[in-house]
Amino acid sequence: MVGIAVLFYSIFFSVAFKITNRFVPAVYDDYRLLAIAVISAIPAIVFFFKDRLNPTSIKHPMGIGKFIGYIVTMIGMGFVFKLVSVAGNKALTTIGFTAMTSSSDDESFAIIALVYSCLVGPIIEELVYRGALQGAMRKANIKGRIFVSAFIFSIMHHDFMQSIGVFGVGLVLAYVADKHSIIYSIILHVINNCFVTLLIYKGLPGVVSKALGVAVAVCGVISVILVIVAFVKSIAKKAENAKFDEAGNVYLTEEQPSSRIFLFVPILWLITICDIGMLIWESISRL
Repeated sequence: MVGIAVLFYSIFFSVAFKITNRFVPAVYDDYRLLAIAVISAIPAIVFFFKDRLNPTSIKHPMGIGKFIGYIVTMIGMGFVFKLVSVAGNKALTTIGFTAMTSSSDDESFAIIALVYSCLVGPIIEELVYRGALQGAMRKANIKGRIFVSAFIFSIMHHDFMQSIGVFGVGLVLAYVADKHSIIYSIILHVINNCFVTLLIYKGLPGVVSKALGVAVAVCGVISVILVIVAFVKSIAKKAENAKFDEAGNVYLTEEQPSSRIFLFVPILWLITICDIGMLIWESISRL
C-alpha cells in the first residue's frame, strides 16, 4: 500500500498539474503547484506516520563537522552527476537528439515558489521517499533500499537532465535518513534546494556567481574523494567481519539480505515504469 501511495504522489502530481493548467490563470501557477504537491503527498505521509515510526528519532547523532561533511558531499554529488548528464546530452547532440528541455533551468523567484522549492517541497519529498518508501524497505538490504529510494526520487522529477543530478543528491539524503534520521535528511534537502536556487539566480554579482561555481566544483572533488575513501573502508570492514572455516574459506559474513530481493517487488517495477513513462512524456512535451 505504501508503494501505491508513492505512485499516486508522482502520477497525480503531474496529471493534476497538466489538467488544471487549462483553466487556472498563470498568475496562480505557484499556488497551484503548492496545493497539488500537498494533496498528492497526503496518502504517503499518512502511511509514514501510521507505520509506528517516530519521525523525531535519531539513530546516530552527528556533530557539526560531520553535518558540514554531508552538505559538501551532497552538493558535490549533485555536481558530479550533473556533469554526467551534460556529457550524456552532448553525446546525444552528435546524433541529432537532446535531453535538454526548455524548462530544465527555469525557476520562479516569487515568494510562494521559493516557499515550495526551498521548504515545503523538500519536507514533502523526504516524507514520501525517505519516510514512507524507504521506511517500508527498512528490513531489506541497506544498499538496495538507498539505491531504490534515490532512483525513484530522481525519476519522479520527470526531467532527464535534472533527474541524473538529483540521483546523486538522493543517494546522500537516503544514506543520511537511514544512518541518522529523516530530520537530518530534511534539513540537508532544504539546504540543497536553497543553494541550487541561489546558484541559478541571475541577479547575483558576477564575482559571487563565479565564487559559488568554484565552491561547487571543489565540493565535487571532495565528494569523489570521500566516496572513494568510504568504499575502501567498507571493503576493509567487510573483510574484517568475515568468518572462515578450517580450510580458510569464507562461510559467513555479517550482511543483510541480498539487494536482488528488490527485483521481485512488482510495485517497485510499476512505480519505475510509470515514472519513466511520465519522464519521457514530460520531456517530449517541453521540447
